[in-house]
Amino acid sequence: DSYHQRMRSPIFPFFYEIKEELLKSGADGVCLSGAGPSLLILSQNDNFENVIVSIYNKFNVSVYVKKAKVAKGAYEVI
Repeated sequence: DSYHQRMRSPIFPFFYEIKEELLKSGADGVCLSGAGPSLLILSQNDNFENVIVSIYNKFNVSVYVKKAKVAKGAYEVI
């Protein structure tokens, strides 16, 4: 939520800039995850991790991408 992100974004270097770049590059959604500094990045593009790494590198921020899929039997709203 916007309150959560405003309060925690200072611990994430370039959060708003990286978020904007990810959305412009095709991410379906981007938000801080938990207390941060992790991001939850949603994309239907199976190869989006290359885009993520490229954008983080642009801001000289280290990144580790953990790819996950919707579990079988879970609801998927698109």
